[in-house]
Amino acid sequence: MSDYLAPHIEAVEDRISELEFDLAVEKKLLGRLKDIANNRATPRSNRKRRFPPRVGCMAERLLAELHTLGRPAGAAELAGLLEAKGYVTRGKRKLAQCVGQELSRSRIFRHISHGLYAMAETTDPTVQTPIGDAANG
Repeated sequence: MSDYLAPHIEAVEDRISELEFDLAVEKKLLGRLKDIANNRATPRSNRKRRFPPRVGCMAERLLAELHTLGRPAGAAELAGLLEAKGYVTRGKRKLAQCVGQELSRSRIFRHISHGLYAMAETTDPTVQTPIGDAANG
């Protein structure tokens, strides 16, 4: 008799563990929605990267290149400058694709026109000042 019930008991235990997992996910979602409703958290869709970038990351290097150029630039041009300095990606994507994604994703950069990006803290896209100089006056 126990051989007959063992698979049924196991199936019920599996179903209970699935339901417990689903309940945990729903509780997490409910808590997140309550936080958003009470203005204690921002929606996760707002995942743009903020300033300052981490030291040595692509955003920091792109900022340095834009500051050196002194004008807005495109992803391919910035990727060429980074490639000339020996910067390589660890993934399968080309460096220009990574640069373009970083430019469009990050709040550090501002989209000027088709394919052109500048540093976000400037009001005039032709005049770019580094953050440190603007803060020190």
